[in-house]
Amino acid sequence: MIDIIAWLLFIVLSLVAALHFLWASGSTWPVKDPKDFARTVAGVDSDKGIPGVGLTALVALLILAAAVLPLWTTHFIALPLPEWCRPTSMWVLFSVFFLRGASTWALPNLPRAEPFRTLDRLYFAPLCLLLAAGYLGIAVSL
Repeated sequence: MIDIIAWLLFIVLSLVAALHFLWASGSTWPVKDPKDFARTVAGVDSDKGIPGVGLTALVALLILAAAVLPLWTTHFIALPLPEWCRPTSMWVLFSVFFLRGASTWALPNLPRAEPFRTLDRLYFAPLCLLLAAGYLGIAVSL
């Protein structure tokens, strides 16, 4: 079962990372202009529009690392990391995704523009909590 969870985490987060790499390349998909993109994807009402390329690419790389680590933790791939990193990485990623997901309800007054606020409550935060559950499942099995 843990192997299936690791692969599901990899697939979902690889798709999310690919989307962030697309955005880092300058795309505003799924909306048409940078200002709508900023409101929809980043939750900010900004004249600058799209968040910076460097920051978006860094986020994409971090998400990709979060996708790969469960496969390493369950021995599907090899990485040159010490053994203590296997459980530690899963606990850290559990914490990151749990806090990100829970922050939507724990900090409801954060200044988030629409439609991001609604999308966050309906999709982004619940996805983060599901991902957190996956990391937790792997962490407790190690």
